[in-house]
Amino acid sequence: MAAECFGGDVDGTSVAPNETWGLAIATFERADVLCQSIEYALRQTAPPVEVVICDSSENWESTSCRVKELVARVRPDVRIWYGTSPRAQQTIQRNITVANSTADILFLIDDDSFMREDAAERAMRVYNADKARRIAAVGLGEMSSWPVSVATAVSWSPKMSQV
Repeated sequence: MAAECFGGDVDGTSVAPNETWGLAIATFERADVLCQSIEYALRQTAPPVEVVICDSSENWESTSCRVKELVARVRPDVRIWYGTSPRAQQTIQRNITVANSTADILFLIDDDSFMREDAAERAMRVYNADKARRIAAVGLGEMSSWPVSVATAVSWSPKMSQV
């Protein structure tokens, strides 16, 4: 049924990846957890092509250096954009990340969200299977029993309905 709705093989077995994805995060005064969140995203089985961060912290430049060093060490091929906003407001910051992104699909996650290693791959299978281009968004769900050191973990959840 899902393949009929979305015009493709939703389980991903015969769908070649053709869309890119990027990570977009708005943050404020949370450098340590932000770095953890980014590291989980960089270690995806289908890694992002870019990481785009808007940080309204007072010390955003030092956090920017930490993040750029992390990206260079873990995935040097991933593009990084790290900027600031004059106002610490999540909506404004997310709009800035969207404006500075080049990826086909953006994952807008919180700075304390940790993606399971296959979350992006599984979500991108849905986008790549949508030959008719009717899917506007794929939601990632929270798991309470995933082994991470901080409370929030993000994972793919297959909740599909007809558009």
